[in-house]
Amino acid sequence: SNTDNGSKHPFSGTWKATGNSMYMELHAKYYEFRGILAGNILAGDSANTAGLRWKTSFRRAGFAK
Repeated sequence: SNTDNGSKHPFSGTWKATGNSMYMELHAKYYEFRGILAGNILAGDSANTAGLRWKTSFRRAGFAK
């Protein structure tokens, strides 16, 4: 599942990791993310079909800030 602004959603998408790079798409490519893993942080660029683009970072769950 994925959580967005506190709302949990079923995972509907695919992802691919090559080395420290990752690509993920959700909901038939409505949302796409491309990023780089450095330690416990995955950071990169997000975009959606509405034309919005933004920076995104994910932190591995269970690790301190």
